Amino acid sequence: MAQEQQEAIKKNQNGEEEIAPELEAKLPFPNAAVVRVMREVIDRDKIISKRVKIEMNKWLSEICKDVSRELNKNPYTKIEGDDFANAIQKYRLYESVDAQKHKVKKSLNRIIEDAQELINQVDNVKSD
Repeated sequence: MAQEQQEAIKKNQNGEEEIAPELEAKLPFPNAAVVRVMREVIDRDKIISKRVKIEMNKWLSEICKDVSRELNKNPYTKIEGDDFANAIQKYRLYESVDAQKHKVKKSLNRIIEDAQELINQVDNVKSD
């Protein structure tokens, strides 16, 4: 039985598991498109598991629904580009906050190094 399941799992040219057509039909987006976008960033020597492909597809659907809920808050009958920009703002802000977090960490590490250097200098003065 387990051998039959393994044989039923098809792999693509990269050695990645393919998603069965019945399962792919239930996904919100065409899986090939999602994987193609992932492949633009992920190294070619890495294999993307079937689970990751499916979860990414579902997660993108949740993001789309979230943005659509924001767009639906618009009181007008037509949704414009500015409305979309406002709806995705929290995702753009996250990128900005994450970049700022890395800058703050770097600054704090420099301060720690400077403080350690000052401590060493004070210790050397005490020793003299």
